Amino acid sequence: MLNPSQLGARAATHTMVANSAVHALTLHTERYLKRGLTAEESSRAAHTELRMAHEQIHRLESGAMAQRGVITTLTEEKDGLASENNELRGKMKALRAELTHEKGVLKGELDALKAEAEGLKEKEKVLLHEVEYLKADITEKIEIFTQAIEETKVKVISEYIQSDKFDAVMGSAGG
Repeated sequence: MLNPSQLGARAATHTMVANSAVHALTLHTERYLKRGLTAEESSRAAHTELRMAHEQIHRLESGAMAQRGVITTLTEEKDGLASENNELRGKMKALRAELTHEKGVLKGELDALKAEAEGLKEKEKVLLHEVEYLKADITEKIEIFTQAIEETKVKVISEYIQSDKFDAVMGSAGG
């Protein structure tokens, strides 16, 4: 058995160990409490960030839905424009075919007009030749006619001079 001073020393040792353990547990508890408070604060911040992330996701989903609507509208417009483009290409192709046909018709008409113009040029040459021939013929006939008139004048004057009338006119003028 231990004497009272050893018992006191042992009790004091046990008390110090107990105090030390209580103190260590208190410090340990305070550390865990601080960690817990820090974790709780971190958890609150994480919850706030999570809530903000959910809100942002909601906004992005709303924006995505709006963009889907715009994309759908634009796709429908694009399809409509593509259809209109195809229709216009078909019309353009038909117009090209019509223009090609018209061009062929006009070329044929132009060739016919050119041939007709050549024929008219040939006729003009023939007519100009005939005109020259007729001018020469008329000139010749005028000369013949003028010569005939001159000869007729000479003959008429000669016959008049040989006639009795001339003698009577000359006799009355002289006397």
